[in-house]
Amino acid sequence: MSFTIVIHKVLEASAKEDILRRYYDKESLISFNVAQKYRELINPVQRELPFQDIEEMTQDIKRRVKKELELRISKGYEGINLNLIEQILENLLRELKIKRL
Repeated sequence: MSFTIVIHKVLEASAKEDILRRYYDKESLISFNVAQKYRELINPVQRELPFQDIEEMTQDIKRRVKKELELRISKGYEGINLNLIEQILENLLRELKIKRL
């Protein structure tokens, strides 16, 4: 799964302007569709990923998303809520059928 989906979802939730929210929504949808396509090619949905792989992937995505969002905050982006990262990531993992409920 691409970490850009999580970044765009956090930015969408943090954006105050409607035009920015729509932009980030569009970008996250594009990224999600690409991630879903690759998920199905690499590891069919019928087979679960090993727990250790899921955990490693989750930690790597969290780290990369936090780093990118902190960079954007340092560039002057306002209102970014880093606390949203984990919940958004969990939801996306379930939607992509990577992580079970």
